[in-house]
Amino acid sequence: MIKLIYKLENQKFLDIKERIEGLSLAFKLEKDKTVKKVSLQDGDLIYEGPRSINHHLDQLEVDLRKWWYCDC
Repeated sequence: MIKLIYKLENQKFLDIKERIEGLSLAFKLEKDKTVKKVSLQDGDLIYEGPRSINHHLDQLEVDLRKWWYCDC
């Protein structure tokens, strides 16, 4: 499961949260006052900052589309 870790519910956080919801991914929110940037933990991997998180979500979206259109 993906964990979205944030300090403030600012626009960057809300955009990422909306994107995860749009991809229908299971996720958990965790508010942490010690983090400097919004972070996403996916298994053992951690992505910090909107740019890194969005790049990871881009990759997940490509994988999801492959499975969605799979004629297996």
